Amino acid sequence: MTLPRTLLTIAAATALLTAPAGAQMLPPGKGVINIDPGKNGGVTVKGWSRNEVPVRARIETAAPSESEARSLVPQVRVASGASQIHAEGPSGDNDHYWPVTYEIFVPHQSDIDAKAHNGGVKMSVPSNYSAHLETGTTNGGMDVDFPVTVQGKLSKDMSFNLGNGGATVRVMTTNGGVKIQRS
Repeated sequence: MTLPRTLLTIAAATALLTAPAGAQMLPPGKGVINIDPGKNGGVTVKGWSRNEVPVRARIETAAPSESEARSLVPQVRVASGASQIHAEGPSGDNDHYWPVTYEIFVPHQSDIDAKAHNGGVKMSVPSNYSAHLETGTTNGGMDVDFPVTVQGKLSKDMSFNLGNGGATVRVMTTNGGVKIQRS
């Protein structure tokens, strides 16, 4: 007999990631911001004009019972430091798992490397945004809601300039879709 799985959603409060006194802030355009939501998580990246990196993390847990799902929540840790944002937690199986989905605001001109494995990636950029975009998916769809110029063979990996080009923004996933849209 197969028991139904319980999905428990915990919405974490927004955490504004700023450096403590005496530590360095990650200035726009200096260093790569690495984002990894873990095995089943997803990422939404939005550019903005402030020199801060606010992160919203949504933690979901799934298990055969509500009590088992609830017991997973405190074991999942949303970690950040310097230029790293990632999720850590217990190893899962088909009945016990914990995806984390991020919404992250980054300063314009930031170099970004975001990768999801079984989740999608979504990027929202202003109409005047300039960057070099590298994106791709192995098993998902690609959706760019504005015209772009791509040279060479079209595949599930694309590389092109937005506006006048600039900092490299790399958003990749294996089993999720990629959506790039103007905000």
